[in-house]
Amino acid sequence: MNELEADGDKYSGRIKISGSYTIWKYECDEDTDINISYLFSVTSGKAKLVLITPDNIIHVIAFGDQKIENDDKKQTTLSLKKGTNQLKLVGKNKADIKLELDISEGTY
Repeated sequence: MNELEADGDKYSGRIKISGSYTIWKYECDEDTDINISYLFSVTSGKAKLVLITPDNIIHVIAFGDQKIENDDKKQTTLSLKKGTNQLKLVGKNKADIKLELDISEGTY
């Protein structure tokens, strides 16, 4: 099941995955910080939302399992490095993820 949709700066919907799925990429000309807001909720399995920098460092933005259902949007600052930065969803045991993501830069 994949019901994720991009609309301008927003990306939202549900996805059920085991493995990883790239949802956003941004090519930076220099190190920079950007602000994002997100809602991340897991109703089955286990899942993470991670940032992968060009030097392959993984930063966990959010994580959850079937015991945690969250409808509160959160805000954070991503520290991006020069080169291609990616946001990925990582799921285990057919994670059922509800995601809303607002980022003004990059592509979904």
